[in-house]
Amino acid sequence: MRYRVFLSALIPVAAWAVPLTDGMEIRGSTVVSPGTYVISQPIRVVEDGAILDLAGVVLRSSQADRAADEFDGVAVVAEGVRDVRIANAAIRGFKVGILARACTSLVIQGCDVSENYRQRLHSTPVRENLVDWLWPHHNDEDEWMTNYGAGIYLDRCLGVVVEGNTGHDGQNGIILSRTDSSFVYDNDMSFMSGWGLGMWRSCSNEVSRNRFDYCVRGYSHDLYRRGQDSAGILVFEQCSDNVFAFNSATHGGDGFFLYAGHETLERTGTGGSNRNLLYGNDFSHAVANGIEATFSDGNRFIANTMDECEYGIWAGYSYNTDIVENVISRCARAGIAIEHGHDNWIEGNIFEANRVGVLLWAFSNAHFDSLPFGRAQNTRSERYRILRNRFQADSTSIRLDNSVDIRIEENEFNPLQTSLTVRSVCPALSFRRNTVLGGTLSVNNEAREPVRLGANFTIVHDFEGEVVITDSLTAAPEADSSGFQRSLPPPPVRGTGDAFLSPDRVRGRQSIVISDWGPVDVSLPHLFPLASAAWGTGTVFITGPPGYFNVGLVTGPVFVEPLAGRIPAEIVVTPHRQGFVTTTLQIDLAGEPVDCQISLASAPWRVRFFGWERSGPDDLPKDWSAVIAAPPLDSLLVDAVDFWWGGKAPTDAVPAERFATVCETSINLPTGTYAAHTISDDGVRLFVNDAPVITNWTPHFAREDRGVFTVGTGTHRFRVEHCQIDGSSWLQVWIDR
Repeated sequence: MRYRVFLSALIPVAAWAVPLTDGMEIRGSTVVSPGTYVISQPIRVVEDGAILDLAGVVLRSSQADRAADEFDGVAVVAEGVRDVRIANAAIRGFKVGILARACTSLVIQGCDVSENYRQRLHSTPVRENLVDWLWPHHNDEDEWMTNYGAGIYLDRCLGVVVEGNTGHDGQNGIILSRTDSSFVYDNDMSFMSGWGLGMWRSCSNEVSRNRFDYCVRGYSHDLYRRGQDSAGILVFEQCSDNVFAFNSATHGGDGFFLYAGHETLERTGTGGSNRNLLYGNDFSHAVANGIEATFSDGNRFIANTMDECEYGIWAGYSYNTDIVENVISRCARAGIAIEHGHDNWIEGNIFEANRVGVLLWAFSNAHFDSLPFGRAQNTRSERYRILRNRFQADSTSIRLDNSVDIRIEENEFNPLQTSLTVRSVCPALSFRRNTVLGGTLSVNNEAREPVRLGANFTIVHDFEGEVVITDSLTAAPEADSSGFQRSLPPPPVRGTGDAFLSPDRVRGRQSIVISDWGPVDVSLPHLFPLASAAWGTGTVFITGPPGYFNVGLVTGPVFVEPLAGRIPAEIVVTPHRQGFVTTTLQIDLAGEPVDCQISLASAPWRVRFFGWERSGPDDLPKDWSAVIAAPPLDSLLVDAVDFWWGGKAPTDAVPAERFATVCETSINLPTGTYAAHTISDDGVRLFVNDAPVITNWTPHFAREDRGVFTVGTGTHRFRVEHCQIDGSSWLQVWIDR
């Protein structure tokens, strides 16, 4: 038997390479002949100990010429086998690249799972669309795979090694679902529109030296910053005892997003995503939180970096958490924010130029306290130790509200404005043996009741409250020669790569640019959407470094403005007349021509609003015909049904809740089959020539629905019925060929 070097190991291989066939079953050691293979049925690894070497092979889906949100199928499947190795594949155009179920000691190495499934995003640089929000709260039925896809998806596996794989320009990189005792290292799953790594009910795993940068959606610089539950690393529902070390997860929705899960919060009140260690990671430039970790016990965040996030660490309802030796800087809201937490230890961190360094609070919430978690757990804010930290140029170093037994000792303060703000009475507050640089200890005592400060090392005191009692020491405290009490040495993890962004790489949230398919490289000019449909006018956005664009070829009867200009830019396309038109624009970007296709329907809509009485919690009207037979509360004539009311009233004459909308128009269409689209919150129905095309008459958050209809040339009637219960309200309509 011959041997060859294969991924740093001597592995027996077949005597010659074999061509790949659709649905091929892999047994033994198989080397596939290099080339591109278009497959419609997955390649299946069916034997223990099998080795599938796909060096030089590209697997393409038979549907790869479709839009990325229509990709389907799986390229490679391994199920119920052990000691299998899958290596060197390049996989394009699938819903899932590699799927493994109930496998033990599986190895996936050196594969490229780029350019697989991803959702088309509806948010634009000028407006967020709530349809783009992810929903990671359920995955026991593989909802993540069904709804969002993945480059590599592991379910109920044990002892897996995922090493040295790459995935860009997809939605999710690697998913571990109910997968334990595995190793994920030296991978690069960046520029994803969902999660670089997602974990569900997965424990005792080691995740080290990976790149999960620019896993983000829901962001437009200086306009909106939501993240929409995207994250470099997502850890949901009973994921415990994992180690995450030396990863780069910068420029994400969250850098790291951990949640105990609905089982803890809504069913049992116990459990959680507990005892996880985050060591030496970079979670900077997060759209929302560098680290979010909620409703969980005993997690440790040590020696991580969080720069330029909204919150460096958000740890609501967490307890027994160690936050030690992190560097947290330039966070817009707070370096560390914890609501209703207890017994948390904050030691040896550096806080610099944050709005607030540490923010702790609690408030009364009868509804939450009635939930299983609220009944089973301590939800007070109490027993914190804030020790030996350095606060440098934060607007406010520490802010407390309704918090008990807070020890703030041996810290160094050099604040811009306030060292300590006490917003309500905080019993058993210990503020002592701290050093205040710059000569001023500024305490904002909003409680207006006695707050006792112990002896601190400062020269002058300046108080904004009237009842602060303080002592002063004249000598600086002795250095703690024992080091930080809750520190840990670097964990011995796998991997040899340096995952962190190079010093010359452009950093900062201004480098996050989202197209209609996800994050893109800001160093290049981009045009999006490349294909779109709208009712009324269409808009094309150009982003990228400073430069110029020029619109060359324009097909169809449309106005285009502007035809040339500087990047970034918005190009507005308006049809000459009412009806339906498809146009192609050829736009020159830095010498490269790019085509953009837009379908536009144009006809005015008559919009009428009606009111209805509450008939029960989250109930739609019992008698819809009676609602819309009543005199309308108000009416409008609009060019497009493109309403995002949020929680506000549509007009001064219409209430913000329990209102109905009826929109009607007639439009001339050429013969063909069309797709109708609605975005709604809550119920929606769309009729074409009185025939139902879309029906989603349910209470729901903002979501897109789609229906298909076929018509002949002529004028056709459209009618949209919409019903809003309460909360946010939304209604959009458009059609496409």
